Amino acid sequence: MVFLIMALSLGVYNSTAARTINENAKDRVRYETGADIVIKPFWQGETRRRIGPLFTGEETNEAANDSPRGAEWSEPPFELYAGLDGVETATRVLKIANARIGAGERGIPAVLMAITPGEFGRVAWMRADLLPAHWYLYLNLLGRAENVVLLSSSIRDELGVRRGDVVTFSWKGGPRLSGIVYAFLDYWPTFNPYSRTTGNGRPALIVANYGYVQNASVMQPYEIWIKSRDRVDSNVILQDAVEKDLPMISVDDTSRRIIETANDPVIQSTNGVLTLGFLVSMGITFAGFVIYWVLTLKRREPEFGVLRAMGLRKRQVTLMLVAEQVLITGTSVLLGALIGRAASILYVPFLQTVYDSAEQVVPFRVVELPEDFLRIYAVCGAMIVLVSIIFRILVSRLKVHETLKLSEG
Repeated sequence: MVFLIMALSLGVYNSTAARTINENAKDRVRYETGADIVIKPFWQGETRRRIGPLFTGEETNEAANDSPRGAEWSEPPFELYAGLDGVETATRVLKIANARIGAGERGIPAVLMAITPGEFGRVAWMRADLLPAHWYLYLNLLGRAENVVLLSSSIRDELGVRRGDVVTFSWKGGPRLSGIVYAFLDYWPTFNPYSRTTGNGRPALIVANYGYVQNASVMQPYEIWIKSRDRVDSNVILQDAVEKDLPMISVDDTSRRIIETANDPVIQSTNGVLTLGFLVSMGITFAGFVIYWVLTLKRREPEFGVLRAMGLRKRQVTLMLVAEQVLITGTSVLLGALIGRAASILYVPFLQTVYDSAEQVVPFRVVELPEDFLRIYAVCGAMIVLVSIIFRILVSRLKVHETLKLSEG
């Protein structure tokens, strides 16, 4: 019983720990990227050197946002990117890193993200538990009027802004725009509230309507966020872009980053240790069960002979032993599952201490999936069935009559 309890509880704990580590790593990658694929297209007016399907050079899109040369930009064909094979939805996302927001006479640096709410909600990835309400509700607020803005909580704390206040924001080479504050955010796709900044202030984010920002200023280079269709490999989309000769400054592929994360030696070794620990414990448990029943049946042969002499049939003696095994095994399985579940709740959250706050962007969460437990119970069930077969063979070989005669003599 002790062996089985320890093996099963260890399996439950290890499966929860492994799943938690893997899923939190995936969540971090999805949040940092923002969508399935993020493309920075090449804009005419930039000086670039082409390498294969991508471009490189001294100037970047962020540097372009610092320059008032907006009239020189020529927008790439967005419809061609949105119509690539395997693309379900695409949207424009304008990110300006050198923006500044103010309320009254005070102002602080911030990052401006201009989005189209409906498209952004269908394309971007964000966990539903990161904000007090579902993040779709914040997108609905943003869509109520063109001059609505959502601000990070750091701006509220720094400037004392409240809901309904009017704030102004601008960037180098751009106009000064005003917006009505509708809500405050702690998290938003790609926004890291814990990133280390050059000053003492916390990172700040402004989320505004894309149409409002672009209509009030000259055309600014934007990113194209893409959501792929179900079960469509991202390579299909990127290969189609290469075949259509669509120039791209950079491509951020979430699926590729997740594969790289899963192949990380630290994560692979951790998963291997957790899996091996469970399998070894189950192997020891199996050996212990077999040894236990062999010794028990040999020791209790005289007892079985007495029971037979009292009138019990061999089938009844066998059923009694089966019932005994079921009670022992069932109790062990139940206790092992409960102890493993309790250990997971108590100790798996401590795994987040491996990361600092800047690395663990999205809050750490304990992940438990039913299929993981089903695999554990399947392995445990297979072991019990095998032990039962061996047990049945041992019982069938018992020489109860000879034992009884020996006792009488």
